[in-house]
Amino acid sequence: MVIWSLGSALETAAVGTALKLQMIKLSYLGTVSTAPLFLLFALGYFRPGRRLPPAVLAALWAVPAAGLALALTAERHGLLWRSPRPSGLPGSNLLVYGHGPAYWIMLAHAFLLVLAGTVVVVRGVMRGQGTSRTSGPIVLAAAFLPWLGMVVHLTALNPWPGLDMPVMAFALTGALLIWGISTRRLFSLIPLARDLLVEQMADGLIVLDAQDRLQDANPTALRILGRREGVVGRPAEEALASCPAIARAAAQAEDSTADLQVGEGRYYELRTTAVRDVRGELAGRTLHLRDITRRRQAEQEKERLIHELRQALADVKTLHGLLPICASCKKIRNDQGSWQNLEGYICEHSEAEFSHSLCPDCLRKLYPDLSSGQGGAAGPAGPEG
Repeated sequence: MVIWSLGSALETAAVGTALKLQMIKLSYLGTVSTAPLFLLFALGYFRPGRRLPPAVLAALWAVPAAGLALALTAERHGLLWRSPRPSGLPGSNLLVYGHGPAYWIMLAHAFLLVLAGTVVVVRGVMRGQGTSRTSGPIVLAAAFLPWLGMVVHLTALNPWPGLDMPVMAFALTGALLIWGISTRRLFSLIPLARDLLVEQMADGLIVLDAQDRLQDANPTALRILGRREGVVGRPAEEALASCPAIARAAAQAEDSTADLQVGEGRYYELRTTAVRDVRGELAGRTLHLRDITRRRQAEQEKERLIHELRQALADVKTLHGLLPICASCKKIRNDQGSWQNLEGYICEHSEAEFSHSLCPDCLRKLYPDLSSGQGGAAGPAGPEG
């Protein structure tokens, strides 16, 4: 823009056709770059984080590069301009240029790029993306000033034939943006950072308006829904039709939190939050989707381990409760009603194992000679049977 303005100013002030043509060539360094840079600025500000593929960038700059080459060699072919003549304005040394076919191709290309950039700006401002209430009108005015300059330049509305009106319009655009930056915090990093955060966040975010139309969805939410685009502006029932669980949860008007399964093996925590305006009326809702698949898998694994542990404990043979035992022979009545030897019953109903020995009393009773030889005291184990 600076190069275009400087070259145009020097061309206006220059005396002589040859010098003016050299200044025009200088201005073309900026002329061919302004429209592509305007589009790239609009995309970079209102759609942060989305880079154009190299092939698209190459196509974007192909016509400007060819136009610059034609401008530098204009005298040889006349494809860009031809037959410059004085404008005829009293006291003016302005030249009016006849336009060749390449000029109209470049103009159409510039129109398309500026139109695309304007659409991006208008959509971004209407959605409040990256702008505040005060900065939105400034950005809109800056976007439409170049259009006004081009219309005046190409029609009989130009009061000074030969004067480059588009460069004046772009200069006014630059002045307006500088004023907005210095006084209205235009292009503050805060809205840019907010947009980048929403676009690049790992959680899905969906915005519904008061009429239950989907107004915005970040890339993560679109991936969860299995959609690439084409959902903005559609009713929630239609936009969320691919995920019935999300659609059912989104139908609730009040704030809520729910865990739901989407597809096979993916679990999400859906938090629905009502958005209200300054009067307290419902303005819309936000749906926040957080992937909790790993947490749910960990919970399922814990539940599985607890179940297996309980099953293992249930399989362990334990003795508990009242045991019917004979006071004389010490047999135990089992669950089938039969009287069973104490040793056999315990072996069947526990993991205990028996080692056989004699207590001191039985040792004296069964082996009196052995016990008397030991001074009436048997060892703790005695002879094993």
